[in-house]
Formats: sequence, C-alpha cells, structure tokens
Amino acid sequence: MEQSSMLFQKDGKNYLQLDCENAKELSMK
Repeated sequence: MEQSSMLFQKDGKNYLQLDCENAKELSMK
C-alpha cells in the first residue's frame, strides 16, 4: 500500500479510508 490513506479495522473487516468520504471495503482473504 503506497497510498497515504488510513487503514482501520471494523467488525473484523479491513476498511481503507481514502480522501473521499466513502470508505472502500477491502476484501482481504
């Protein structure tokens, strides 16, 4: 991940907070 974004975990899922207000859910399996 070479992007300057915030990665946070919620409900056992990984979310990536981008500059946009929308948080994209990461499917990491």
